[in-house]
Amino acid sequence: MKNFVEQKYQFLVDNILDTIIELDPKGNFVYISPQCFDLFGYKQEELLDANFFDIITPEDAASVKESIMETLKSGNPISSEFRIMHDNGDKIFISVKGSTVNVNGKQTILAVGRDVTKEKEIENKLKQTEELFNKITDQSFMGFAIIQDFEIKYFNTAFFVFKKFGKIEHYGRGSYISTEGTGLGLYISKKLVELHGGEIWMESEGRNKGSTFYFSLPIIKE
Repeated sequence: MKNFVEQKYQFLVDNILDTIIELDPKGNFVYISPQCFDLFGYKQEELLDANFFDIITPEDAASVKESIMETLKSGNPISSEFRIMHDNGDKIFISVKGSTVNVNGKQTILAVGRDVTKEKEIENKLKQTEELFNKITDQSFMGFAIIQDFEIKYFNTAFFVFKKFGKIEHYGRGSYISTEGTGLGLYISKKLVELHGGEIWMESEGRNKGSTFYFSLPIIKE
């Protein structure tokens, strides 16, 4: 029966996509599953004679060590994302989740790790796209807003700049009061210019970079 259970356990270990990692309190590898070659580029026998911190990038080593020490001290689960040096020299992001185990009086950390490099790359690209979107819309003199579920999720600088200050009370969705507009000065200026058949607009290089206001009036020939 024991051999059968061990065989089932070994089958699961050998066939899951994640890498199983067991570390002693000093960060030395106690065990690592065969998937380590796909994740780190190192063979089992190479890592079992090594310390986990040998392959963690210097930039992340201190924070990972702090997380491990906290887990060993408190017994709380560990969940961390950091970079390691692959055997080919590349830096890859891995996600590690685990907890402490105590066998025969010896405390170790048992965790699973997986490569999240592609997810991080997508996350960074989305962030760059968002920053570019914000930069473009903030430089526009036309008001722009994104509304979702009856709430304004995003608006550029020009959206409220010529709008009279006011408040809106929302009911039925958790009552709250939101304010919008920039006051009365620009609102009155806009109305006066429009009464004379003119136009008023604003240009800006982005948030917190100041704005320049322009207006034009038609010339009336007598």
